[in-house]
Amino acid sequence: MRSHRARRHCKPPGPNCPPPVRLRLQVVSEDPEQFHCQFTREQIALLEKLNRADADKLPGMGVIVVPDRWDFRELDYTPMPRESSWARAHRKAVIVHQQGQVFGAYENGKLVRWGPVSSGGKRRPTPSGYFHLNWKSKGRHSTVNRSWFLPWAFNFINQDGISFHRFELPGYPASHGCVRLLECDAKWLYTWGDQWQLGPRGWTVETPGTAVWIVGAYDYNGDRPWLQQDYLAYGGRISLGHQVTAKPEPTPVLTEPAPQLATTETAAKPTEPADSI
Repeated sequence: MRSHRARRHCKPPGPNCPPPVRLRLQVVSEDPEQFHCQFTREQIALLEKLNRADADKLPGMGVIVVPDRWDFRELDYTPMPRESSWARAHRKAVIVHQQGQVFGAYENGKLVRWGPVSSGGKRRPTPSGYFHLNWKSKGRHSTVNRSWFLPWAFNFINQDGISFHRFELPGYPASHGCVRLLECDAKWLYTWGDQWQLGPRGWTVETPGTAVWIVGAYDYNGDRPWLQQDYLAYGGRISLGHQVTAKPEPTPVLTEPAPQLATTETAAKPTEPADSI
């Protein structure tokens, strides 16, 4: 039998290496007060990540993903690969797996942080492909609705104003193209990520920011994979597939002199509700 120590440091995934933690579905109280009595603050923070949803959304789900034990490090619960051959080519890199609704941040190919996301909804999906972090803001108001405030924004598609930022995580893709994060993850990325370095006139990118890979697309007609038994049986592990042959995109050239275009979701219609931001 594998020791506790061996399980913690085993390299997942692999046929001869079980996941360090097992996940299961559990019925929870829909009463927020009872729910918060059932779990500690630290446990709820992990449940947010495992269920891709903010803490206040968890009781309303009725059934949520929970681990069989709580005493591992946060990285041991990650569905993202602990190492990435694509990310190894970059000092820092961010990978967003859209079907899994999760991101991983890597340093020299090794995972250093992970968390849930809410990427673009069916009407405005987040584009897949290779990008870079561009510029950042501690907080900006949406151009769709000035009452929508987007904290800790870090742009990665300048021409469309698509960014990572803090906003509601309902447990499914719901944005207008941006990648929503938990408050803790958005603030961390804001500090950790590198911005681009522009030329003297601000028209060209002399040094790209942190590499970003948006993997695949979300299946809006299917069930949420992180709630499925076949996914849970293997600890929710995600494969990045073609990461070995993936090539980073060329350094972009700006078509606008101003580096800070709209740091907002790219809204299909200005009349759409805030729930879709």
